[in-house]
Amino acid sequence: MQSAVTRVTPVTTVRPPVAPIFRSDSIENFNRLSYAMYDLSRCLSSFLYYHRLQDANSNSTEILQSFILTQQYVDSVLGYEREKMKCCEIKYKSPKQASSQSLAIRG
Repeated sequence: MQSAVTRVTPVTTVRPPVAPIFRSDSIENFNRLSYAMYDLSRCLSSFLYYHRLQDANSNSTEILQSFILTQQYVDSVLGYEREKMKCCEIKYKSPKQASSQSLAIRG
């Protein structure tokens, strides 16, 4: 007796491309800056580990200046993007009844 074999073809969902919130160059700059901060922090850690306090002092000053400049840059980009999005209005609604799934997620 032969069993009937049914072939199931996978269904692929085609989704429209998502419009990016930020320009890709802004994201690349954020990423590059965060890696630079990480590298500076690793250098500082190494200087402190080997008791190279003079180098650690100058490195920490450089880190502080870099963090301040990065914060100013990020704030300006976010401010620019915020201004561009002022035409949009987003409304958030909470569920009327708490489902068991939402309670499990909230803990």
